[in-house]
Amino acid sequence: ENTEKPPGICVLTFTNKSAKELKVRVKDQIGKKTDSLWAGTFHSFGLQLLRKYHRRLELNPRFHVADTSDCQAIVKDLLINISNTGKNSFQVDKLLNIMQTYKTNPHKTVIAEEDYLAVAKVLLPKYESRKKALGVVDFEDLLQMPIELFERHPDVLTKVQGLFNYFMVDEFQDTNETQMKLLNILVDQHK
Repeated sequence: ENTEKPPGICVLTFTNKSAKELKVRVKDQIGKKTDSLWAGTFHSFGLQLLRKYHRRLELNPRFHVADTSDCQAIVKDLLINISNTGKNSFQVDKLLNIMQTYKTNPHKTVIAEEDYLAVAKVLLPKYESRKKALGVVDFEDLLQMPIELFERHPDVLTKVQGLFNYFMVDEFQDTNETQMKLLNILVDQHK
C-alpha cells in the first residue's frame, strides 16, 4: 500500500455547483488520496478561514454573513442620519458598489456622480462600524479579510500554505483583483 503523503490540493471555483463537480473529477483522477483535497468557492474558502481565525481578526465568534439585502438595509439606515445637499434619494445598490470598490481598491478611480462618491466615502467607515457592531461580515469581507489575516499574521499564512502544494482555479480568467491578490499570497511559497 502506498503510504506517501497525498498532495494538498485546493480547488477554487465561483459556484458551489462547479466546486462539487470538480471535487468529483479530481477524486476520480487521483483516487483515494483525497484527504488533503479542499474544493469550494473563493468565498467559502474565505469563510472557513474567518471561522477558524476569527480571534485574530477580532471578529465575533458567532458572526454571520450578511447577504446583499442585509447590506442594503444597513446602508439605508445609515443614509437616514446623513444630511446631504439637495439630493433626496440615492440608489442604495449603487452606493454599496462604490463603497465596496473603495474598500477593496482605495486607489482606484471610481466613475460616478460626485454626490454618490462623497456620500460613499462618508458612509464606508460607518458601514464597517455597523457591521462589526452587528457581528456580520459581507461577501467582500470573505475575500478581503483573509488577505488582511495573512498580512497581519504571517504564521497563519505559513500554516495555510503548508496545507496545499497545488491550487486549481476553475474559470481562472474570471478572477477579480481581490481574488487574484488572495491567490498570489497563497501560492507565493510554492510558486
